Amino acid sequence: MGAGVMLLMTGAVATRAAEWPLVFSFKKIPVIPDGGGMIFFHGVWKATGRDGGGDMTVTNDAIEFRDASPPTYSPYKVIHTAPNYVLFVTKYTFGDGDQWTKFRIFNLYPSGRNSERASRTSELREHTCNELSMKRPEPFDWPVEKLLEVFISSRCLKKISDDARYASIGWSNYRYSSTRKR
Repeated sequence: MGAGVMLLMTGAVATRAAEWPLVFSFKKIPVIPDGGGMIFFHGVWKATGRDGGGDMTVTNDAIEFRDASPPTYSPYKVIHTAPNYVLFVTKYTFGDGDQWTKFRIFNLYPSGRNSERASRTSELREHTCNELSMKRPEPFDWPVEKLLEVFISSRCLKKISDDARYASIGWSNYRYSSTRKR
């Protein structure tokens, strides 16, 4: 009986992603290969849509859009790593010099038929959300614990759902393909 209750509780968490910690079904959002976390995303990713600043380069400490006008360089700080996504903040600088701290999520979308597995050739999904209280540069320098507290009470978390049919991160969404050799 206790095991059945635990299974029911575990299933309930997986279907209500707008709670903390975020839990996404591996069938909907596959695991990042080799437990790579943010390191998996380091390198150049080719923009597959018309939005954003073109190809994205992820380094040890920043996300760069060299094709943007003007080019952008956004330092980042990882605040949570899950098996199938990375939650982080960036300090984003607008063309006029104004800076905001933004929440972002990286996850993978599988290539091919196997929806439970991701690989180096999977599509990268970048999701961004502006929390109203963070439309300034100072929050970027807050400790990770404080950033998580803000995220847990944010409208950004409330925009995320994971039901029996699909996972939806209701934020701005950008797609990239890997430039790594296949």
